[in-house]
Amino acid sequence: MAIAVGQTAPDSRCKPGQKEVKLSDFAGKKNVVLVWYPLDWSPTCTNEHACFVNDMPFVRSARCGSLGVSVDSTVSHKAYADKMGIKYSLPRTFIPRAR
Repeated sequence: MAIAVGQTAPDSRCKPGQKEVKLSDFAGKKNVVLVWYPLDWSPTCTNEHACFVNDMPFVRSARCGSLGVSVDSTVSHKAYADKMGIKYSLPRTFIPRAR
């Protein structure tokens, strides 16, 4: 589903760690820049995050929050964020369920 710039996104929720994050948590407080990417550590995503990290002062000056969303685990996100200098949340969208 395509969402135009400035259009309200459907409410979504994911977990950057132990606490759930919902887009509606930001409603009326600040706009959110969503960065969807396939995998931590891939060359393309690493280059994209490097550019985004460099542009964070601009994003903050526009009073926006940021979420980088992929299917990687919380452990992978933590290591990746530490390595890349990422200060914004990296929620995961895949939560495995044991049977």
